Amino acid sequence: MRGSFEPREDARDARIPLVVRLPGSTAPGMVGPHPVSHIDLAPTVLEHLGVPVPDFLPGRGLAPALADPDHRVNEAVFVEFGRYEVDHDGFGGFQPMRGIHDGRHKLVVNLLSDDELYDLESDPGEMRNLITDPAHTRIRDGLHDRLLAWMNDTRDPFRGSCWERRPWRTDAREATWAYDGMTRQRPDDPGCQPRMLGYTTGLEMTETVRGT
Repeated sequence: MRGSFEPREDARDARIPLVVRLPGSTAPGMVGPHPVSHIDLAPTVLEHLGVPVPDFLPGRGLAPALADPDHRVNEAVFVEFGRYEVDHDGFGGFQPMRGIHDGRHKLVVNLLSDDELYDLESDPGEMRNLITDPAHTRIRDGLHDRLLAWMNDTRDPFRGSCWERRPWRTDAREATWAYDGMTRQRPDDPGCQPRMLGYTTGLEMTETVRGT
């Protein structure tokens, strides 16, 4: 396909390629080695059309990567899955999962099951789970910290100490009411939704992230 660009899809667990044809920007047969996410598509289209990207819209525009496959837009991409089935009782109706992929390693936290860590460079088939491998402790914990921060920053409705206090995370903080000590309300959304009211004052919030 002339002028096509094919970066890897986020976490490669879905095995869905992203193919873009943008004559004048993408060179024929160009392949990007860095991970991208489907949430990057909306800001990419808006930027290409010259439309301002709202602050509340997640994702990053892929224009630099479309022009230069060596350009890395995302240091890591994230995956979230909150499987809920009302007619599959044998599998358990609710199986929440969160994951992070940095281009080589993928960490998956399965809240109600065993967690997973894979080196996709040496093990693209994900046959060797490295979650308890001492040689990968630093990589694993680093990805985990980034995943927890992302869940907080994006106001994940299921965030909490249970995601940090995994059997393999020996330095996890105690599960207390204070925990991370912050409340994160919706950011400003001009013209769409009114500002949220503070819990204690009932007045419009002045800061979206603050101590509790």
